[in-house]
Amino acid sequence: MLAHNNNFPDKHTAIMFMLYHMDKKALVWRTESMAAHIVSEQGIHLGTMEKFLAALDSAFQPFDMEGDTLRQLHALKQLSRLVDKYISEFRIFATRAGLTDVSQLIHLFRQGLDSDIAIQAIYKGDLGTRLQENPQRLG
Repeated sequence: MLAHNNNFPDKHTAIMFMLYHMDKKALVWRTESMAAHIVSEQGIHLGTMEKFLAALDSAFQPFDMEGDTLRQLHALKQLSRLVDKYISEFRIFATRAGLTDVSQLIHLFRQGLDSDIAIQAIYKGDLGTRLQENPQRLG
């Protein structure tokens, strides 16, 4: 939608376009949203694009976003990916989950790390230092 921002004469038209193209479970939200914005004989006043997008985001985000992200973090495994890819994904999930306890972060990180890499890191020294020096597969 944002890529085609110039295709709409105004924000109201852009919002109406998005509402029109909602289907399945979004139909209930669309109906309730439009009913809440009806201003008697004046028609529908949908507000600003920012408020519309914020309402849309809050309606369709997971009920417990931090909890869902924490579960994803617990399930995250490096598998055959490079260590730097695993680190990036781990950081994103940890931030979204709101984790700040360093010992918990280290524990979760080690759980998902490829076992061969973890063993090599133990034999070669500090894992954190090794990963910062060479974020590729250790070896």
